[in-house]
Amino acid sequence: MSHEPTQRHDVIIVGAGPSGLMMALLLAKYGLTSHIIERRAAVLQAPRAHAVNGKTVEICSTAGIPADEIYAAGMPATHGGRVNFWSTLSGTYLGGLAYERQDDAVLEQAAYKLVNISQPQFEAILNRHSQANPHITLSRGAKCSGFTQKPDAVSLQVETQDGQREMTADYLIAADGAGSFLRAAMGIEMHGPDALQHFITIHFHADLSALIKDKPAILHWMMSPEASGTLISYDEGKNWVLMHSCAPGDEDVALYDAARCRALVTGVLGRDDVDFTVKDVSPWVMTAQVAARYRHARAFLMGDAAHRFPPAGGLGLNTGIGDAQNLAWKLAMVKRGLADDSLLDSYETERKAVAEANSGQSLENAMRIIELLGFLLGPDPENMLAHFEDICANAATSHELAAAIAAQKPHFDSLRLQIGYSYGGYDDTALGIDDYRPQMRPGDVVPHHAIKYQGHEISLTEFVQGAGFTLLLRNDIDAPALDANRLRVVKDGVDFNAAKDWSTRLRAHDEDLAALLVRPDGHIAAHFTADALCADNITGALARALEMG
Repeated sequence: MSHEPTQRHDVIIVGAGPSGLMMALLLAKYGLTSHIIERRAAVLQAPRAHAVNGKTVEICSTAGIPADEIYAAGMPATHGGRVNFWSTLSGTYLGGLAYERQDDAVLEQAAYKLVNISQPQFEAILNRHSQANPHITLSRGAKCSGFTQKPDAVSLQVETQDGQREMTADYLIAADGAGSFLRAAMGIEMHGPDALQHFITIHFHADLSALIKDKPAILHWMMSPEASGTLISYDEGKNWVLMHSCAPGDEDVALYDAARCRALVTGVLGRDDVDFTVKDVSPWVMTAQVAARYRHARAFLMGDAAHRFPPAGGLGLNTGIGDAQNLAWKLAMVKRGLADDSLLDSYETERKAVAEANSGQSLENAMRIIELLGFLLGPDPENMLAHFEDICANAATSHELAAAIAAQKPHFDSLRLQIGYSYGGYDDTALGIDDYRPQMRPGDVVPHHAIKYQGHEISLTEFVQGAGFTLLLRNDIDAPALDANRLRVVKDGVDFNAAKDWSTRLRAHDEDLAALLVRPDGHIAAHFTADALCADNITGALARALEMG
């Protein structure tokens, strides 16, 4: 990957975070060139997000990043598969819950399991694959200072170490983070609660194994009224972040000298004889907001520039990866002349609905923790320490405490939101967010089904995510003559095989269902019965799928 663009690119991406890098890799999969502009000189090493869910691993795999590479860099489920609640880390253990679906049982419903991997490590993987891709170039230490749009292009003014220069592309992706400069330049407002809670985050290195003992977890919530906070484990026990809630105006980093940081860390540890080294201190403000618009002519918002969630539930990074998957194929279809520009409007329609659902759930998760605090601290502010100490004294036998912690389960199990989101506009809110029920409605993703293709076992969900649309046929159905340049036709039992018959599963959904028209992102565009499976109906459905703006 070169560091200076030598030509006009199909797309310029501002921001080399997870969503920006993934967008570049997916565009490359479709043959489009991109240039990434990143203001940081290198990948930021302070840990941030940590949950990379199974859907994101699947999208990575379709972009050429082996799942094993991600899992090898992540935390094993034996260390990151739980969430614990304590008074302090050396005090009373109050209870715990499983953290998401990291066991093999989830592979009946999903192609991949969630993995805990620090954002810097995940970005490093994406960065390596971007560097190796000839369709992608990158300028680090460069800052976008403005842009203008023409009917057929976008021009960016970019400040580099060598001075200011202009770059031109057909389209612009604003993946420049929660405080997006480009979003503000487009005049796009954020909707939803702002400044819900203020935090200071302290990144430190320490060996806490003697305190954790036989209770490793990805998250340790400290509930003591005298020393509350959340400890996040970013490896197997040495790399930590303390998230400490503070009053508005008290998040100024200058207020957190070595002595104050030490007091906060030793407070949640419950002892002051543990050696640790503070690596970084940074402020953070919790919001639950979604952009009013995702598109401004030839410019598009993506990732944190488009939506800012509370971290509860780990949905933010993964939603950004889903944004990239949705937009990349649409840009490719328009660039190839196979779709009208109106197709690009559906990016906002489809992804904004997902972001709003995820933002609402993240906010609900954050409120659940407040409910747990209310139970633990009691209704009387003057008596909350005594109330909390009484709960701690009976923690091992308290049914009320066990029930209060069990009520946090939706916070840490959102499989339906992670892999079951649909673009069909259905109201599935009657189902719990942990209750994923694979379906085959238009707009749904093709459900995971283990198949064998060219001697390899993969998921049908991945198999259909090619460069274009796929017509997926039942094993007893033949397709009419179609334009192979516009549509890939695959048949169960001929082009792929499965130990568990896929055609039987299709009939179980609908006895009359003969074929599915599938988009490049694996979502179902249309259904066909055997009687309706003719060239005119198929080409008509394909045309509608490409004119859905």
